[in-house]
Amino acid sequence: MFVLWPIVRSAHYSLFAWDGLGPPVNFIGISNYKRMIGDPIFWMALRNNTIILLLSLSIQIPLGISLAILLTGKIKGLAFFRTIYLSPIVLSGVIVGLLWQWIYNPSFGLANSVLREIGLNGLTQSWLGDDQRVLLWVIVAAVWRDIGFYIIIFIGSIQAISREIYEAAEMDGATGWQLHKNITLPLIKPTILTASVLGTISSFLIFDLIWVMTEGGPYNSSEVLTTYMFKMAFQLRDWGYSTSLAFTQFFIVAIITVSILGIVQMRKSFEGSTGQA
Repeated sequence: MFVLWPIVRSAHYSLFAWDGLGPPVNFIGISNYKRMIGDPIFWMALRNNTIILLLSLSIQIPLGISLAILLTGKIKGLAFFRTIYLSPIVLSGVIVGLLWQWIYNPSFGLANSVLREIGLNGLTQSWLGDDQRVLLWVIVAAVWRDIGFYIIIFIGSIQAISREIYEAAEMDGATGWQLHKNITLPLIKPTILTASVLGTISSFLIFDLIWVMTEGGPYNSSEVLTTYMFKMAFQLRDWGYSTSLAFTQFFIVAIITVSILGIVQMRKSFEGSTGQA
């Protein structure tokens, strides 16, 4: 009721020209989807979501695994470092957006202030005003906010590995990186898969951080599907087109998620048949 029905209704509303007031009556079929195909802002938003997905996963999963390995080891001040790395995830996206907006402020922000203090005045810039790099700076903020989540799930996965397996490997002469390469990484593959799926969904649902920091600007250079939907629905009151964007986003995420799970399942089946042979 609370998951499938809204999806069905969203698909239904996307077939109307509707301003969100009263029941939709102006049926236009797939015109909203035809409009989407010719909409350059839609393609820009989709491209930005894809960039966020690729960069976020390629940074957050390897970094999350590395930090989780460190934080499950024997280092001094372990509780302090865990607190430092995990604290951003308790902050709301709005707070994180405001914090990084202040950091990137060209006049009094921390980023430019630090560069001036160390004599690198030539590197100061209008961080969120550069349409060529603004998406990169937003991704930095997103990684800072979300890395704690990945650390938590990888710590839990690593701690679930029996210590006896490591001890047996150590008796065979394995040390340091060899232990993690041959034991840790293979045994946390299911968690890596879960993190990849959740990261995919998160990359396409990102909204609050971008809306607070840039509102999709400048010149739509940091626009993503969710911010574009919001503008269409609440600013331009084009709810029919907005719901067509929402349903398309759902369809894209579903395809990517099913593809990831399908590839993993095929690999398991192949490995199982090879092992039996």
